[in-house]
Amino acid sequence: MYPFSIFVGLALLRPLKNLFASKFLETLLNSPLMQRQFDQLSPGSTRRTLALNGLKSAQIPVPPLTEQERIVNRAESLLARTEDITSHLSRVPVILKRFRQAVLTAACSGKLTAEWREAGHAAEDVRSLLEHILRIRQLHGSARTRSRSYQLRSDLPDIPSTWVWIPFGDLIASLRSGSTEPPLNEETPYPILRSSSVRPGVVHLNDVRYLTDRQSQNADNFIARNDMLFTRLSGSIEFVANCAVVPELNGKQIQYPDRLFCGRLLEPQCVSFCELCFACPSLRDFLTIESKSSAGHQRISMSAITDMPIPLPPLAEQREIVRVVDSLFTLADVIEEHASTATSLSDKLTQSILAKAFRGELVPTEAELARREGREYEPASKLLERVRKEHESNASSKPERKRRRTKSKVTA
Repeated sequence: MYPFSIFVGLALLRPLKNLFASKFLETLLNSPLMQRQFDQLSPGSTRRTLALNGLKSAQIPVPPLTEQERIVNRAESLLARTEDITSHLSRVPVILKRFRQAVLTAACSGKLTAEWREAGHAAEDVRSLLEHILRIRQLHGSARTRSRSYQLRSDLPDIPSTWVWIPFGDLIASLRSGSTEPPLNEETPYPILRSSSVRPGVVHLNDVRYLTDRQSQNADNFIARNDMLFTRLSGSIEFVANCAVVPELNGKQIQYPDRLFCGRLLEPQCVSFCELCFACPSLRDFLTIESKSSAGHQRISMSAITDMPIPLPPLAEQREIVRVVDSLFTLADVIEEHASTATSLSDKLTQSILAKAFRGELVPTEAELARREGREYEPASKLLERVRKEHESNASSKPERKRRRTKSKVTA
């Protein structure tokens, strides 16, 4: 064994022999009973310190030795089961994340609605939707902006015959960044979103800063219902090109900053499905390839978003996909909420087990067992007195060390 020493921030506790069973004292000191005492004995608010005198003055319960062993064995058995439950619960968020990704992948590949199509619900073809979008674009005064045929690209997966690959730019009327005005923390009547307000599938309308009246004169910088917002840059690639559809604003006038892109679709009925496409892991790979790093930030360009390939189904199938995804995601949210509640209860159960252990409620006391079995037992008070006397006897029997005398020097 190598010799070790401790530094000033640690205290070494060496209990009397034959007074505590193995691990009983360790379990006791980690229990809520002792932690509450230590909290009261630790002065200070920022840096708390438990002085040795405070540690020595702490009151601890001392059961008979045999009862100590039963307490530790029972507590360890229950805590092991609790830890096993907590370990299983900790895997639930990871499993649900994979589940959501699998749902999105199935949704954007046509597999999620395969049975729906086979049942004869897919009566319309996507060509009618494309012709409808083209007519709307012509009303806006411009022809199609893309001539690239995505069906010819080898890196695009197969999709149902009633679907078509199309660049996202062919679906939008406009895509632009927002206000470049520096925002304020002081509240004004002119809120502006922060880049953190957009996360996959949700816009946090309360995550805002503020502009002045003079900074709020550009009407194009205000969001509207069914706008699609994209995060333009972030420190993590995971949060670049996060996409969310603006919900009902209920009369609120909210602007968006240049750290966000805002897209408006020619056919608003497509926004919910397109939102799923920008969250789909396999489709996001196209954006990841196009993202560029600069000054510690990952960023995406407008052209990367407009060139994003979208597997476009007919409108009726888009609505069915969004309905099924919403239903499955709601189920996943409920499961995640239950798992979170169970994890919290598991943490409380651990504390409850330790609290009961040292209140004498976890196992029958030695007195109860002795009474049932009709035998004598040594109470903890007698044990403590006997061990104390042995300790004092051993201390007094040790030979007293002679103090080494040093000769004083005599100077002439």
